[in-house]
Amino acid sequence: MPEQDLAPASQGSRDPAFSQGSSRKSTKSSTACDVCKTRKVKCRGGPPCDYCVSHGTVCVVDQTRDGRRKIAVKRTLDDLEKDRELLIDLVATMRDGKNTYVEQLLTLIRGHASLSDIRAYIDAQVRDANIEKTPELERLQNEIQESRRNVRARDMGSIMDIQRLSDIPIFKVPAKPWTTVTDDDDLVSHLVSLWFTWSNPFENYVHRESFIKDMQAAQLDCNYCSPFLVNAILAEASALSDYIEVSASADDMASRGDKFIKEAKTLLVKIDDIANLPTIQGLAALSVVMAMVGKDRTGWMYLGLARRATEEFEKQLAQGGIRNAEDPISYALWGMFSIITTFSVSLQRYEPKDLPKYPPPKLSHGASWDTWSPYPRQAEPVPAHLSCISHGWSDLTIILGKIESDVSSVLENCHKELRTWESNLPECIKTDSASVPHVLYLHMQYHSIIMQMFGFLSFHDANSDPIKVKNIRISAAHEVLKLTNLHRKKWGIQRMSPTMIHWLSTSMFTLLDALDDDSNRKAFTELAVVTRACAHRWMLSKGILRMIQLNAAKMHTGSNLKGTVGYIM
Repeated sequence: MPEQDLAPASQGSRDPAFSQGSSRKSTKSSTACDVCKTRKVKCRGGPPCDYCVSHGTVCVVDQTRDGRRKIAVKRTLDDLEKDRELLIDLVATMRDGKNTYVEQLLTLIRGHASLSDIRAYIDAQVRDANIEKTPELERLQNEIQESRRNVRARDMGSIMDIQRLSDIPIFKVPAKPWTTVTDDDDLVSHLVSLWFTWSNPFENYVHRESFIKDMQAAQLDCNYCSPFLVNAILAEASALSDYIEVSASADDMASRGDKFIKEAKTLLVKIDDIANLPTIQGLAALSVVMAMVGKDRTGWMYLGLARRATEEFEKQLAQGGIRNAEDPISYALWGMFSIITTFSVSLQRYEPKDLPKYPPPKLSHGASWDTWSPYPRQAEPVPAHLSCISHGWSDLTIILGKIESDVSSVLENCHKELRTWESNLPECIKTDSASVPHVLYLHMQYHSIIMQMFGFLSFHDANSDPIKVKNIRISAAHEVLKLTNLHRKKWGIQRMSPTMIHWLSTSMFTLLDALDDDSNRKAFTELAVVTRACAHRWMLSKGILRMIQLNAAKMHTGSNLKGTVGYIM
């Protein structure tokens, strides 16, 4: 078989330019082709260059590597000029900006916002503002410089920085036999530790100690762990991680957890009987994952499966008789009760689940295992109050479950019960003594319920006092902001419960029709800044911000709120 030409030959019949090839002076190319670069030979002429023509190889030149070309130089100069302008504006904001603006900028930077996001905020908020001196310049400058250094370190991709080298997961668990996505025990331990630090303590449907014990044993024949549950947990935890390995594509951070999601779905279809704890819990985790990537319907489908599996599991328990209540079962059933009821009411589907007949979790005050620390940051463990949170959320959900389609008939009584619930909380889970973030999450859930309840009332009861209803809802939105700021000061906003996106969005939608008030506009902007900072972890944040932007643009057309509304996206 004759060889195929890989590069144009030098005959004149092929290319007239080569008919005078003997008299043409061969010039050195400004950028070497891939072959010459690899073989370290001088690249002359072309493309195709002389070397590729004589050796019959494909001549490929990457023009983007030619730093001497005018287009590349102009592009570089433009980028440098934009960065210079951004730096000047950023320094001016730090030097002369109101403390509020500076804090919001720090929130964006700590949330890994892109330079374009920071530019958009400065354009929308700072340039049009009346600037006042801030007495905290030096402290804030140090913070922003440290934040920028951290972002640059994370952007180095797979290169280990000092933070990763010093990463000590709270729980050491094996990758095998639980997942085939990775065999890296350290990565799996990192993700499991993140999940039990930021996601599960509030939702509280997986008993941590039982799960970890079974996972560490690495035996598939166990009661509280399964490959499906592990992959669902790893998928949700991937959004909380900055490790490049959790992404399906290194260039697409939105693909974080996709490999674990795919394996979890594959495992699910192979499960014959879903009425068992690990499958129920895995379905709950998978529903959260789907919701956080903006696939609400798919998330609701998985939660519906979890509900039916839970009901079947409870029937099996009742048939066997309940002798000694086990905490792993208590946390699972009461956690699922709270999750299903809360989601159904939040989505206005009004499908609250029946109260579990199984006893609630036993109080764990003082237990050696009931501790929490802000992983991956190293800090001394503090009491986690897991059973207190579980009881508090269950009691709150029982009140919420009384809301039916006829909202106005029960709303006033529910509001009284909610206020009584808040006042009767034990001291360890009140906001003034909050030592763990899930205490704040519990109170955010409380204020979110109030906003939703009175939002329903404004549509269902024409006789309600619109001013009173509006003020109650706005007050609750401001409380969510206070709790968010407290979270930011104590633990930052780099990691938090994914459910926080719901509380933030509920608060922003509540404030939308009250932006003519300065305090409401300020609160709205601060909530938008935090939500936007969350967008790099959860795609749902971007969708919610877009919805809010469209609603805000319609409601405030022609107003003087262009900067506030325009910044959202």
